Amino acid sequence: TVHLVRALQLYEKLGDVTGMAHAHRRLALAFEHQGDYERGLRHAEEALQLFAQDGHRSGEARALNAVGWFHYRLGEPDVTLSLCQRALELQREIGARYDQADTMDSLGRAHHQLGHEEQAICCLQDAMQLYKELGHRYQEADEYIMLGEVHLAAGRIELTRVAWQHAISILDELGHPDADRVRTKLAALAKDESMVP
Repeated sequence: TVHLVRALQLYEKLGDVTGMAHAHRRLALAFEHQGDYERGLRHAEEALQLFAQDGHRSGEARALNAVGWFHYRLGEPDVTLSLCQRALELQREIGARYDQADTMDSLGRAHHQLGHEEQAICCLQDAMQLYKELGHRYQEADEYIMLGEVHLAAGRIELTRVAWQHAISILDELGHPDADRVRTKLAALAKDESMVP
């Protein structure tokens, strides 16, 4: 984060609004990786304000999704839905398909947090389809993992198993270590099932 703060200071000196917005957005991501969602949210909000001020529509849409995502992380899914719906409308207007997939993912997780299982499934499947069309296999697998979580919460064990097996098959193709993490979840699922009388 030290380099990002330095970059932000340089952009501020230059009066480069878009540069400042990008720096804030990267700082938001850095704080997310550290699990500091409060600080991440503050930087995402700064980015949103600066992108909007500069008329940078794709940046504004991404920042709207980021602000929504941090509210999801902070347990405020209602706020997430409102912000991410705005982000999605803007992304559809400008044809930003990858960003739409990211936003559909945020919406799906927020719906899940609110217990809106059917809406969550629709959003996650839309995100998955877009990632698949765009060739982003890891993100596609990640949607299958989340879809499994939603099915599990709704007590649909067979659909959970199918979703996680799809995820494993993609992750194995990619040689990604996350495949083992999903295998562990699948094994725990089988063990829980075997213990049900």
